[in-house]
Amino acid sequence: MTHSPGSPSFYHAGDVAVTVTAREQERVRRYLAGYLAGPAETHELPAYQIALHAGAAEPTRAAAHAGALPTTRVEPVPGVVLSAASTPGGRRVFTVDKDLLENRPRSWAAAIMGSCIDLHVADPAHGPRHVLRLIRELMLRSYEDIGAVVFHAAAVEIDGGTVMICGPRGAGKTTTAAALMHQFGPRARLLSNDRVLSCDDLQVVGVPLPVPVAGGTLDAFPVLRDAVPVVQRERPGEPALDRIPLQFGTSRKIAFPARTFAAAFGSGLAAAGRLSAIVFPSLTDDDSPVSIRHAASAETHAVLSGCCFTPADEFWRPWLVPRSRDDAELAASAARRCAELAASVPCIAVSSGIGQSPARLGDALATATGAVR
Repeated sequence: MTHSPGSPSFYHAGDVAVTVTAREQERVRRYLAGYLAGPAETHELPAYQIALHAGAAEPTRAAAHAGALPTTRVEPVPGVVLSAASTPGGRRVFTVDKDLLENRPRSWAAAIMGSCIDLHVADPAHGPRHVLRLIRELMLRSYEDIGAVVFHAAAVEIDGGTVMICGPRGAGKTTTAAALMHQFGPRARLLSNDRVLSCDDLQVVGVPLPVPVAGGTLDAFPVLRDAVPVVQRERPGEPALDRIPLQFGTSRKIAFPARTFAAAFGSGLAAAGRLSAIVFPSLTDDDSPVSIRHAASAETHAVLSGCCFTPADEFWRPWLVPRSRDDAELAASAARRCAELAASVPCIAVSSGIGQSPARLGDALATATGAVR
């Protein structure tokens, strides 16, 4: 079923090692460099190999190996529906039946046998993005299997201590992370903007994802606005600035590669860090003053529970690698982790209008979290 697509390159997503082979290796390297920060160096986790095969006929070629085998329906993210078939030899083949996110059904297929994955994409330009999606799936599954818990959160490391920023969609996680990075520049490093893995001993690991930035945040941080042309070169198809609404909380955003977002503030990426504080933002589209207060344990526990995505993530469902732990066990583990964090980590609730200057928000957060300028 496979052919050798090119020489290998080696990557880490946290402590999950991934070898990628591809004919257009430099295209893959450039793309993944925008998201992957290297190993966390704290856990022994499985290693995987991904072979990227690009060409108009590749998805059809992959699907042909499933033949007339019985299929099951898999929906890894809302709007993307896959057909999954298992061959007599144990290879599982996934083909795209419906794609409401990119409107490209039959544009890719994947097959896995043990730790070896073949990824078939019709358009070579989209290959690196699908490679990163597979890496995220492998990472989430591997960490979940050792007891890590996924939170809907951003995380920024400052001088060795990591601030996890939790909240529902639209709470202001990205703007809060940007305020911290604006405040500390090269002393800060971004772990992730949207998914954080909480492990034992207060370690947190960032999940590699783009950083969607709305017009209000671009206006608040001119360095981000200045970086938009870089983003549009790195991710062709991103909307023009004049098509991004300015109101806070809009769903129309520009998606920055994580490293480009961090570099705009003179910062970099970190794979992992030790949790030192949790922030719950509640930002509004006005000029309300910055208000900071320490949250009680019960409130912290309630917010963490609401932001916990183990075992049910609203935008990610397991598919490529089977779960080794059932939902009841995962839910119990997640409940314990929420209680542990609420009892042991300082938690700060921050409210502010985005009309306030980033410096004021950054100053208040620096003082509340114990970071020093």
